[in-house]
Amino acid sequence: MATRSPNYPAVGLSEAVRMARQLWDQEERSPVTAETAVGAFGYESLSGPARTKLAALKKYGLIEDTPHGIRLSALAVRILHSPEVSREYGEAVREAALSPELFRELAQNHTTASEKGLQSYLLTQKEFSSTGAKVCARSFLDTVEFAKLDNGGYLDEETSSEPESNKEQPTMATVAQQAHAAQPKVLQFSWPLSRDVSAEVRFTGADIRPSHLERLRAYLELAKEAVADSESEVTPDEGNES
Repeated sequence: MATRSPNYPAVGLSEAVRMARQLWDQEERSPVTAETAVGAFGYESLSGPARTKLAALKKYGLIEDTPHGIRLSALAVRILHSPEVSREYGEAVREAALSPELFRELAQNHTTASEKGLQSYLLTQKEFSSTGAKVCARSFLDTVEFAKLDNGGYLDEETSSEPESNKEQPTMATVAQQAHAAQPKVLQFSWPLSRDVSAEVRFTGADIRPSHLERLRAYLELAKEAVADSESEVTPDEGNES
């Protein structure tokens, strides 16, 4: 029995916004039939791919159903007609990016994942099919980049240009808290190996992962070979000492 992947937008947010703009250019916010809507995207009929595109726009909250047909949502209009450097634009894009339930979940811990790493997660943890994992990973990472979910989102132009004299000055307590927060996480282990030999491993960083342990194991294997080589390098005189 084929695996059915969970619901997700099959296109990234950048393409979804581009299609919303095409629909605006042709119909603005007038309610239209699904056939007319996909015609704005270049489709001649309501085919499977055309339905997929419509479904993606709906998952991002860019279109809505009305008694008279499909139309662009207020969220889509905010994205299309707000200056790209404004807070309103950034908030609207972020809202659209996090509208799909799966993307909202993935955004908690996977905004900096590689495409291959995300595919593996979707296959093993979310029961995706191979094809679904590839499409979803590509769509999510496009959305992360477009909505700037991996670096704190959009900055408001007015806020970023605020004079220094008008900004709240940090107190000593605030500075101390920030300095403490900036310190990296440290995880340390030590083990006795013999009477006069012990080993110590220290990890420094904010996000220690199992993959880091795998790399450490590889380095330890190299160290083991180096120690073995040094023990075998015994000179003839040393070997003949009684």
